[in-house]
Amino acid sequence: LPVRRRRALRLGYGLVARTLARVEKRSPVFSQRLMEASGMILINLAIGLLIMMGCLILQITFTLWSVRYAVRHSGEPGQGITLLAGIRTLLMAMVIMMLGNFLQIMLWGTLFFWLGEFTDFHQAVYHSGVNFTSLGYGDVVMSADRKLLGPLEALNGILMLGLTSAALLGILQHLTREKPHAREHR
Repeated sequence: LPVRRRRALRLGYGLVARTLARVEKRSPVFSQRLMEASGMILINLAIGLLIMMGCLILQITFTLWSVRYAVRHSGEPGQGITLLAGIRTLLMAMVIMMLGNFLQIMLWGTLFFWLGEFTDFHQAVYHSGVNFTSLGYGDVVMSADRKLLGPLEALNGILMLGLTSAALLGILQHLTREKPHAREHR
């Protein structure tokens, strides 16, 4: 069988043109641009996944610190915890985890600054915060080559903020759980 070159399939004008589709040759410029774009996509995905793994390590570390803090400060088994002590414990756990989220935003901002997307570090961190929290203002955008990093950071931020929320809810449940000894004294 003879080897055929790839051709793009393009819809025609139906039965009037006596065909439902026409085949056109792709230009070499199109193929070259497609290969370049594919290369940048893979590079951005690799960079983004590495940063996302770093963010996950940070998130796990700060979550474990805050959960350990909450367990240590939740009182002795069988003793109730006062409202103010519970609020203080939950607030400290939240501050610890928010610090972890802020460090993740700084990590992404540092990446954007290092890649040369921004000349001002403050602007890079601002853009990172907008992406991480998925606000998406659109007042600051990255170059076409690095735009894929924005949605990757937004996806990462949604996941990490979800983990923060889940951990805070777990701590709240731990603090409000009725102790077995407390039931006996009723």
